[in-house]
Amino acid sequence: MKYNLGDIVEYEDELYTIFWIYDSEYVELSSDEKKCVLAKAEEIRLVRAK
Repeated sequence: MKYNLGDIVEYEDELYTIFWIYDSEYVELSSDEKKCVLAKAEEIRLVRAK
């Protein structure tokens, strides 16, 4: 699935915003608590597209 900057996704039962896309395999996520996570795109689920 193709993701875009600003999309809201679920990763490990928490909501995150995509703020950087490295390639088709990895994305950088940030949460409201200012936590940043590097995740594999196949492990996230789109909640709301920007």
